[in-house]
Amino acid sequence: MKLLDDTIDLLSDASQPLANSFFKAQVIAHKLQDKQFEKWVRNEIKGYESEADVPAYRVVNLTPYGHVENRAKRYNNFKLPVSGMPQEVRSQYLVYRHTQSIAVIEGFARDSDKISISIDPIIYPFLMDGIDPSYSITSAWGKPPAGAFAQILNEARSRLLDLLLNLQSLLPEGDKETDVKLISKVQGLNDMFKGAVFGHGANISLAIGEGNQASHNKTSVALGDTKSLVSELKKHKVSKEDIAALRVAIKSDVKSAGPSPQSFGPGVSSWLGGMISKAGTPAWEIPSQVGAGLLIGALSKFFGMS
Repeated sequence: MKLLDDTIDLLSDASQPLANSFFKAQVIAHKLQDKQFEKWVRNEIKGYESEADVPAYRVVNLTPYGHVENRAKRYNNFKLPVSGMPQEVRSQYLVYRHTQSIAVIEGFARDSDKISISIDPIIYPFLMDGIDPSYSITSAWGKPPAGAFAQILNEARSRLLDLLLNLQSLLPEGDKETDVKLISKVQGLNDMFKGAVFGHGANISLAIGEGNQASHNKTSVALGDTKSLVSELKKHKVSKEDIAALRVAIKSDVKSAGPSPQSFGPGVSSWLGGMISKAGTPAWEIPSQVGAGLLIGALSKFFGMS
């Protein structure tokens, strides 16, 4: 399909504005008739109406700075300490979800040094740890880490490109009319979004055609049931060492994100990426697309994301 090929070419050229690729992707999303994909593309183009819809790659931790002074002296652009701030306060006030359109994010990336976000004075007392009590904070703001906006763009580009490349591999060569009919029958996009768009970039295989039974996505894993998860992985010849590594990753992510995450945490995502890279090799003799599908299906069930 020429539109699909053109969009992939555009995404592959990092010098081109990413917003242009998403405009083309909007047409593809319409042809796919998948509401979740269409909503994600629309949100990237127009901006997210709700912070709850913002995917993990748009969430940024802020570093606080401020002006600190007393009767005798003033320090400008002083990096404020967070050691005295409870984690729940830090999560509420120093974590920012960027809802802006992808075009605005591209603008931020070009001038990121000037981007700052005001900090509510209500948390100033938590930013005084170790500072002489004779001083007070007169104003404070948060700055995103260096390269944060470039990283958001890279993540969005990578997720869209992964999806379209996967889709391209499923469409046989043929005339435009045939492609249009086939593209509307792609199955598995919802599962893909849970892993690829909202789950730190993990990919998943897609199926195409009416009545196509993607049996590798079926799983008997129960919510939070480690025993059923391990049983499912063993059934697909995942090694004891890899299962043990997954247990460690799950425990690590649960400590930081809680028992009901909205996406795979960094530990699980890293493990998943490592397993997918092993697929199709002597380390794990299973086709890569099948392996991606069964792992994401099992983990999505375990974490209650499907």
